Amino acid sequence: MALEEAEAAAAAGGEEAQAALDEAMQAAEEAEMAAMDAAKTAEEAQMDADESQKQVQEAQMQIDELMSGGTIVFGTNQEPSQLDAFASTTVNDQAVVAQIYETLVILGQGMQIHQGLATHWNQSADATEVTFTLREGVTFHNGDSLDAAAVKAHFDRMKGDVSGSQTALIATNFQDAEVIDDYTVKLIFSAPVPDILIDLAAPGAAITNAAAVEALGDDAGRRPIGTGPFIFEEWVEGSHISLVRNPDWTWGAFSFYGTTGPARAERVVFRFIPDEQARTAALSTGEIHFLDLVPFQNIAPLEALDGITVEGFSLPGLPQVNYINPNISPTSDIRVRQAILHAVDQDAMVQAVFFGRAPRAYGPLSSDFAEYDPIVETYYPYDPDLSVELLEEAGWALDDDGIRRKDGETLGARIIENRSWNPWVTLLQAQLGDIGFDAEVITLEGGGYFQQTGEIQYELASMGDVFGSPATLRRDFHSSSVGPGNINVGHIADSELDALLDAASTEVNLGKRAEILSEVQRYIMDQAYIVPIIELHFFTAFSNALSGFSVDGTGFYKYFAGASISG
Repeated sequence: MALEEAEAAAAAGGEEAQAALDEAMQAAEEAEMAAMDAAKTAEEAQMDADESQKQVQEAQMQIDELMSGGTIVFGTNQEPSQLDAFASTTVNDQAVVAQIYETLVILGQGMQIHQGLATHWNQSADATEVTFTLREGVTFHNGDSLDAAAVKAHFDRMKGDVSGSQTALIATNFQDAEVIDDYTVKLIFSAPVPDILIDLAAPGAAITNAAAVEALGDDAGRRPIGTGPFIFEEWVEGSHISLVRNPDWTWGAFSFYGTTGPARAERVVFRFIPDEQARTAALSTGEIHFLDLVPFQNIAPLEALDGITVEGFSLPGLPQVNYINPNISPTSDIRVRQAILHAVDQDAMVQAVFFGRAPRAYGPLSSDFAEYDPIVETYYPYDPDLSVELLEEAGWALDDDGIRRKDGETLGARIIENRSWNPWVTLLQAQLGDIGFDAEVITLEGGGYFQQTGEIQYELASMGDVFGSPATLRRDFHSSSVGPGNINVGHIADSELDALLDAASTEVNLGKRAEILSEVQRYIMDQAYIVPIIELHFFTAFSNALSGFSVDGTGFYKYFAGASISG
């Protein structure tokens, strides 16, 4: 019995041992399988990592490709007068300013307001205050931070002399800027400013570094410091202005620029080419990539060229007009001003000078605006016989030489113009000569057109103005805009008109404002203060190698942050 029990116990022990062995072998097999799975997982993880790295490399290559957008060369017809955004006045100033500086908000297509240096804004119900939340992490080109204190310092500049700048429009009712916290600032106005967001979107309203401006003194306009996608590099007088990419600019509004930054082009160069034919030739040969304000006679030849695109933009604002100075003889007599208006054949100008590419104008406001009053289309039809009657009634008799005189005074008309408008001004001179004027065209060379028109005497001066709000007519006709550097080149100082313009610029109710603006348009034409010529319809031409530039809601200002050159 003892032996049998021992054998049974041994057998049982063997079974337990075998079971233990089997269990161990299974565990080993499972461990091996787990190890294989782990290896496979590690391999897959490595493959995933490799794929991710590849995607990163491809993305970087795309970025590098975009960032190697070359040098964009912009051909401009005149050299800017200066590049302090705060004091800018001319279109040539602001073409460059728009690349260096940034505004709190951006006016996009359809007149939509986009984020700029501000990410949020809130305007009070009475339109006397607007509060902005600023984008964090923004720096000026010299490394200074853009915060609420810096924005306040910029607006505090408005408490000084703002004559002759676009800033004057905003400064009219500006009272104070209040810092709420590091990135919140409130602008306070003494009267309603219902269109302040549109006004603040113009390049002339871009935020400047007030501390740097003060330190630079008279050099501020020659060494601009902004926050924008391009940094000022050099200004060679008579030749060019060069800007280089700002590598730290990473806060761009993608919805407008098509990039958050940095800019794709390495450099933007503005070449000064006063001769229009030379400028057009430079585009056709590839020396430049972009030109604005294409002369009307050059549009068709450019359209015929391969590799060139020509685009036309209808621009809202004050049409191309000739102001008539009511302060000096002979145009101080309203009959003489009316005679001038009836003597001008705008329809002939549209065909002969503008090649049918731009519609004629009838009043001080373009028909783009809902507030445009079509009644102005009934004013001053072309009637040179009526012009003669008015001049005879005013005492201006025709002499044998074809010139009219009165009490020994010659019926003179000095017509001031900027060189880019010469073709139609020459035709105006001829039409006035037909009714007995001794008309003379005086071309103001170089920059500073508004400075010069404020310093000399003349009877007529050419002018046009681009803006997004019809109430901006105030800066074109208000007495506060008379003088050197200002854009009321008609030197019109009319208290009745001033009151209407003030009311239009501060009226919050759109219906009431439209009524006031209708009065403004009629009053200006009743007084014969301007000769409307054409609505602003400008053409841009550019190489097909250039892509990605942005155009603001007015159709006038171009931005190159998202642009690049291919090929």
